[in-house]
Amino acid sequence: MHLLGVGPPQHSLFAVFSQFGLLYSVRVFPNAAVARPGFYAIIKFYSARDAHRAQKACDQKQLFQNSPVKVRLGTKHKAVQHQALALNSSQCQELANYYFGFNGWSKRIIKGHYHFL
Repeated sequence: MHLLGVGPPQHSLFAVFSQFGLLYSVRVFPNAAVARPGFYAIIKFYSARDAHRAQKACDQKQLFQNSPVKVRLGTKHKAVQHQALALNSSQCQELANYYFGFNGWSKRIIKGHYHFL
């Protein structure tokens, strides 16, 4: 998802967009020198469905500034599709906490039962 507008801090973006689902990353960049002053952000969700909901709800809205923001969904480049990036352990825990609840799971295997047919 790409967001275009005039510069809120990264934590403001996180606060707004995390309402729609778990965020993988939030990165903010200044506009190019040839463009108007401002910024753009790349916000990555773990879920494409959450990103789509955020785009529909936030596009052309005044989220944290006087002018409306443009929210666009990005697409993966074909060269990147073949290269799956693994999640690190903290990202795996963050996903588990989000979907199972913060106290609803354990990363420790207590007892395993295996049944083979």
